[in-house]
Amino acid sequence: MIAWSFVGIPWCVPACLGMANVLKENNLLHIASGRTRPPFNDEHIAIGRDLQKQTYANVQNGEVQAMLAEYFADFTLTTWAVVFGYSLAETTNTGVFQKHQVQLLLATAVAASGATRQAKSHMKGAMGLGVTVAGADAVLKAAKKINAWNNVEINDIDAIALDEELRVARLSLMS
Repeated sequence: MIAWSFVGIPWCVPACLGMANVLKENNLLHIASGRTRPPFNDEHIAIGRDLQKQTYANVQNGEVQAMLAEYFADFTLTTWAVVFGYSLAETTNTGVFQKHQVQLLLATAVAASGATRQAKSHMKGAMGLGVTVAGADAVLKAAKKINAWNNVEINDIDAIALDEELRVARLSLMS
């Protein structure tokens, strides 16, 4: 699938340049310096697959991952390697964030995009790694405000209900 590079990259490059300008304008470029990562390599596929499995072990929507892997194998491989393996796992490996924090950032971005079902899955993944109900609720409320400001609709997401779904999922995996 060749489309991912034309959908994601045109959004990411201006965003990265904008963030760099904000850091520069506020004399904060030192935050990014010294945070180098190892070069991208084949290990990132395995690392990414493991992190994705760990994150979504209790989310119970394996049909989504199976469908993506079957019909969009190259996109799935890219997701494992680039998103979960390089971007997320390497961020935790370098000590910038912990696993639950990077997943919370990912869930927040998805929620702010207006993708309700995907936001629920990602937030449950973040909560499964240690994000509290209060933390998830605060982020979801902030995302809702961003959605309203940006004229993007998103259904309400109840952090308490997500926590209960996780509890039930954990119990079913134990039995």
